[in-house]
Amino acid sequence: MHTKVACGSTVMNPTTAVPLCLPTNCRWDHEHQTVSFDTTAERGRLVLCPGGLDILRAICKPVAVICITGPARSGKSFLLSQILDGIQFEVGHGTTAKTTGIWIASTDKFVTKSGQDAAVILLDTEGLCSVSAMDNNTDATWEKKLFTLSLLISSYFIFNSQGTPTFRDLDKLAFVGKLTDYLKSSRACKKDGRFNPLDSSPDFLWLVRDAHLQPEVQGERCCWGRFLKESVLKSRHDRRNDPTDVIRKAVVKTFGKIDAHGIPFPSADPNLLQNLGSPGSTNMTQPAFNRSIRSVKKKIFAVAKEKAFNGRVVSGKDLADFIEMFVEQLNSETGIIDAEITYECFMALEEAEALYTNQMEFLREKMPCSSLEVNKCHDDAKKRASRAISNRTQLSPQFARELYTRKSDQIFERKLKIYQSENQRLSREQCQEVQKDLVSRYFQPIFDDPSKFKVKNVKVANRKVFEVYDLMARGTERDKVRLEMAQEMAGKTLELEKLVMHEAMKQALNVYELEMVVLELPCANNRLNEKHIEALHLAKSTFEEVCSGGTTKFVTDYGRQLEADIHDKMGTIAENNDCLSLEYCQKIMDNLVKQHLDPLLKNLSHDSYQTLTRTVHNILESYDSVAVGPRAEFVRKQGERDMNLRLKESQVQIAQITIRKALSIYKTHMQNLTLPCSEFRLYRADKEAREKAFGIFKSGVNNFPGSVIQRQEQQLRWDLDGNFSSLRAQNLSLSRQQCLRLVKDLEAKHGLHEVLGNPLLRDESSVRAKVKGIMRDYKWRSKLWDGPAADEIQKEIQTKYDDLLKQCSNESEEKIAAAVAGIAVAGGLAFWGLSKLFGGKKSDDKN
Repeated sequence: MHTKVACGSTVMNPTTAVPLCLPTNCRWDHEHQTVSFDTTAERGRLVLCPGGLDILRAICKPVAVICITGPARSGKSFLLSQILDGIQFEVGHGTTAKTTGIWIASTDKFVTKSGQDAAVILLDTEGLCSVSAMDNNTDATWEKKLFTLSLLISSYFIFNSQGTPTFRDLDKLAFVGKLTDYLKSSRACKKDGRFNPLDSSPDFLWLVRDAHLQPEVQGERCCWGRFLKESVLKSRHDRRNDPTDVIRKAVVKTFGKIDAHGIPFPSADPNLLQNLGSPGSTNMTQPAFNRSIRSVKKKIFAVAKEKAFNGRVVSGKDLADFIEMFVEQLNSETGIIDAEITYECFMALEEAEALYTNQMEFLREKMPCSSLEVNKCHDDAKKRASRAISNRTQLSPQFARELYTRKSDQIFERKLKIYQSENQRLSREQCQEVQKDLVSRYFQPIFDDPSKFKVKNVKVANRKVFEVYDLMARGTERDKVRLEMAQEMAGKTLELEKLVMHEAMKQALNVYELEMVVLELPCANNRLNEKHIEALHLAKSTFEEVCSGGTTKFVTDYGRQLEADIHDKMGTIAENNDCLSLEYCQKIMDNLVKQHLDPLLKNLSHDSYQTLTRTVHNILESYDSVAVGPRAEFVRKQGERDMNLRLKESQVQIAQITIRKALSIYKTHMQNLTLPCSEFRLYRADKEAREKAFGIFKSGVNNFPGSVIQRQEQQLRWDLDGNFSSLRAQNLSLSRQQCLRLVKDLEAKHGLHEVLGNPLLRDESSVRAKVKGIMRDYKWRSKLWDGPAADEIQKEIQTKYDDLLKQCSNESEEKIAAAVAGIAVAGGLAFWGLSKLFGGKKSDDKN
């Protein structure tokens, strides 16, 4: 596809074909892939494009050259784009032709019908009778030159036309009939069988585009190939002077196998026809059209053959040389391709190339060698080959001799580049082999085991490599490889320095570890630090001895890394020492506590606290004498804190034991008191017992904290008060029981119950007399006992007796009242009887 970038310029897509030959008014910019047009310049000479020739020269195997020509705007470029996958020839969508000159594209994936591996070359030619060809600036011989070249270099020639072939289409092949005007073949060529371009006849295919009619021969349907041979190209013997018949004979004579193929109309859609060749357009064309395209492609590749001249198969490189010679002669004043000149040129160039090559082959035995030797041998070979060309072409025309000279110079320069490249390759290989051997000899041992070497050994090895290289390296690439080697060796030297320093660092770490292993852990921090400083100094000395003379940055970096690693090691050792110290000291403390303190705590007594205190002190002294390491103080404080906590717990236990002991003493003393007794005796005994109990308590809790003593002393008081209250209540109960028994005995003695039980004797005076005697005896007897309940019982019986006397008084009053009431009732009855008596008498009297 082309994109307009400026007036007269186009930009080519990288996947498109490139020009092989352009007219003089066109310029191809290979770098930017652009074609520039100068509409004012003459359009007549053929100009070869380096890009197209490079495509051919890059192909060293046989080539099958497929060329297409035909009227302008007949679809040639579109057809070639379909034939060669992945290559895009420019397709026009307007009335102006897009192809100018000859454009080329190639692929190396092709096997000819003879089974030979070959490359396919596609040539797209400028259309016949195009607008540009009819331009006033166009030379009249332009099309003849262009198609003469196309015909001579092709092995398969395609003529593309639209519609059923007619005589007018045949006229467009007139250049074939006039081909002999541009070819001069001497009799010597024919007689001796020398090179003759006409003997390299390509096969011919006539493509009938937009064919919608069925071909017929004498009313019989046939294929297009038969139609072409029997109708279009068949000679008319009755028209010997007919120009068309001359063209027929020329076509049949010029080409080898002749065939034709019809391709139907692609589509009835005008928009699609205008955009054929665009992405996706092929999928929208008629199926019959697509099948025909595939059939044409298959036919072309089935019969395509490698290009050959006089039976000699040529490569792409050889074809490029032929093209240059053909163009040189077509552009000459005569414009005729002389077969004799072409043959002489070709043979002379082959002979010169052979002579040059034979002379230069002696150079291979010396390779690699210096550029001076290569140039000297080149100059000698060139002189010898040039003399051979001069002797052979001395009778040739001036332009032919200039052509030989120019072509030979190109060949020699190309060959020189090959030998120079070979010499450079061999020189590079030899120098690289020397470099590889030297590196293996001097550097590889250090790479294999850098721990056995020092940095100065690396420096010496590097110097040795360059000294021996300068003696052994040869050729043009010696200095370049040495420069590359210098860059590479600089990296290898630095790498080796790093390896050696790394191993030195590991060795220094091992030295440090071996020195620190001697230290028995756990140990004190000051001892650990002293040993660390000693081992660090020894490790640094080992490292500095190996790394002496090394790159300062690397020495500094690895030195810092060594210090960091040693610091980490020291941290690990210190941490290990800390853990061992903790474990060791903890074990010592646990054993001492288990051996000395635990038995005492299991058998506590009221006087154990001082013993426990002395034991804790002795445990700490024993621990200080054997504990070592940084954690000794921590474990001591922790053990001391734990033992103090246990002592605090034991204080409570000892205090409880002491309280129980004091209570026992108190109870024992109070048991000696006979109950019931007086309150005075009871309180005095309580005081004495309390003094003994508190004496025992204070002796047991001596050296206790004041808060503990105060709290436990209060507890003891509460316990003593409880015991005393209980004893006092018991004394009161016994005293009441004693007094009540006394009252009962006195009541029996004085016969109170007898008086109370006899109604006749139960009067206030009798009871009062009994109570008075009882109270008198109770007071006398209770004073002898001195019990705490005597007065209380006295009051209780006094109240009881008062109630009894009151009850007796009430009973006496009730008796008197009852007697008075009886007397009253008796008097009333007597009065009633009297009244009754006396009243009956009066009524009788009245009556």
